[in-house]
Formats: sequence, structure tokens, C-alpha cells
Amino acid sequence: MVSEQVFRGAIPEDAELVAGLVNRVELAQIGMAVYTPASLRKEWSQHGDALGSNVRLLELDGKLAAFVDMHPDEENRELYFEGYVSPDFTGRGIGTRLIELAEGEAAALADRTGRPVTIETNVGSQAVARALEDRGYKPGKHDLGMFLDLGGGRPDVDLPAGTRIRPFVDGRDDHLMWDVMRTGFGDDWDGTEDPDEWLRVHKDESVYDPSLWFFACAGDTVIGAVQARRQWRAQSDTGWLKNLTVLADWRHKGVGRALLMHAAALLHDRGKKQMVLGTYADNPTGAVDFYLHLGMRLGAESFDYSKQISP
Repeated sequence: MVSEQVFRGAIPEDAELVAGLVNRVELAQIGMAVYTPASLRKEWSQHGDALGSNVRLLELDGKLAAFVDMHPDEENRELYFEGYVSPDFTGRGIGTRLIELAEGEAAALADRTGRPVTIETNVGSQAVARALEDRGYKPGKHDLGMFLDLGGGRPDVDLPAGTRIRPFVDGRDDHLMWDVMRTGFGDDWDGTEDPDEWLRVHKDESVYDPSLWFFACAGDTVIGAVQARRQWRAQSDTGWLKNLTVLADWRHKGVGRALLMHAAALLHDRGKKQMVLGTYADNPTGAVDFYLHLGMRLGAESFDYSKQISP
């Protein structure tokens, strides 16, 4: 019997089914859920009227088998995509069809603009990574998810002599937080260069908790900072250390450890079972070894891949 296959554009009401599909895959790969239906609908709202063309669903015999979400940038020079296949429908070449669909959209952009388009994705599956490499994709950043278990009691916070933690003051310290983060990350910065846009994103009411933002100071001089969030994506028992930085002159003095443990203590006080943070495997500051030394564990990894598609 031949299965009935239907590719169609997504509508907001599909968010519950799609969130369930993504969470099944991510729970199997990293042990954590990624979306709630509400958070996925909010993410989809960024597509506006293009939702139906940018997010495509594949149904087999009336069941959701896969979906692909495509994000062309404003200048139509890049297209980022993510695809997921239900565990019930793997081994049927569906993942390849999702890649082909995204590549077709990138090719159409290239033809329309008359210039090359870079197509990009991020994958956590070695099998998908090999398939992308076979299609000419080149690997990029190697992303790591590091986890700290909080079930063993409140973490100790040992501040180096002469330093202190001070809270972030909403409204007054906004641009100070930007300045410290931008300076601390230096060449590793991958955010916008517009401080107001950066603050708008990080202070979105769905993720922003000013009591989880704070600074490390030596006297009156700010020497490091943290932005944490009360939960990681859809995982309500997991706090998220979104950004941590220490200014160059104060590294290797215990400031980073104090900042991390202070964030962990605040999240422990909120009843979180674990804290997660993201970093790159080749972080030049030695961050991975630092986090492992503090008792964190590697819980997930993924790889960026990209290639150019010419007109």
C-alpha cells in the first residue's frame, strides 16, 4: 500500500503537534525538551505572513512525519534552516527531502537576487552530519551544552579577596551590562553590534528576570557579569546561564567561578534541579576545561554546517 504524502505550509494551530515532535527528538538526543506550544507559536510569529512558505510540514497517512523551518535573512544572502523527522518515520529518506527543500528555497533566492546564498543549519546527529558533508556542506562551530546538577545542596560561592557581587539595576545598568558583555567576549562575540537591539532581545518579557542579572566588582569597578534565565527553553526544572564574562585582566583569579556558582545558587533557591550553559568546543579561553573542573558535565553537542548555492 502506498502511503499518502502531503507537504503543506504550517499554520499557528500546528504548534502543539510540531512542538511534540521536536521534543521527542531532543529528549532522545539530549534529555531535554525544547518547546512549549506557546513558545513555538511566538517563534513562528517572526515569520509573519510568510509562515506557510517558511515552515513546511510533511504528513504521511494523516500523521505528522517531519517539518522544516527556514529563515532567510533580511538581505536574502543567508538562509538558516532546521529540520526534524519523527522517530516513527526515520529511515525513509525524509531527512534528505527536508534538506532538498531548504536547498531549493536557497537556490530560488540566489536566482532571484543574482548572487550566491549561504545555506546554514545546526545538527546534533552524526548521521545527519555525514549526509550534509556528502552534499558539500562544511562544518563550522562545534556547540556544547554543559550541565551542573543542583540536587546536592546550595553551591558555595567563594569570592576572591577584594571582590563582591552586586545586583543589576533595571533601567540604570542596561548599557553597562552591554558594555561589559561586549568587552568581555571580544572577538568571540556573535551578537548584534546594536546595544539597544541586543537589550531588546535579552529583556523580552518571556525570558527576562532582572534578579538573575548581576555583576562582579573590585571596589567600584565592574570586572564581570552574568545574565541567567529562570528556565532553559521548555525545561522548567532547568535554569539557564545565558551569558557569563570576566574582563581579561581579571581572568584566572576565581572571578568566573564565583559568578557561575552565584548563578547556580540563585537557581537552586528557585528549586531548579540543574543549570545549563552553552559554549564552543574550541573556546580560546579554555572554558570547557574550566566548566568540567567545576563539576559540570557534557550533556549535548551539535555542529554548524553551511555551503554556498550560486545562481
